[in-house]
Amino acid sequence: MPAELITDGLVLQPNHVFIIPAQRDLHILDGVFRLKPISKPRGWPDVIPIFLRSVAKHWNGKLIAVIVSGYDGDGGGGAVRHKQSGRHHHCAEA
Repeated sequence: MPAELITDGLVLQPNHVFIIPAQRDLHILDGVFRLKPISKPRGWPDVIPIFLRSVAKHWNGKLIAVIVSGYDGDGGGGAVRHKQSGRHHHCAEA
């Protein structure tokens, strides 16, 4: 799957890996990504909860998402490295 850093107005597409840029909150509206300055610049950011609330409120289609998160971008970087390795495994972690 292609991996792409999200830009404002990027159209949501199936079978893609999308990476949230640093210091941005992510929203979804009318099938496109909307980026806003991070709402909680100090302490533990609320980027993922903000995105999930936006999806619940504005997404009317079918959506399956795997959220890979880590402090300081290590989760997104790990997803990109996995994609670049050419190994495609389906796994779940609790």
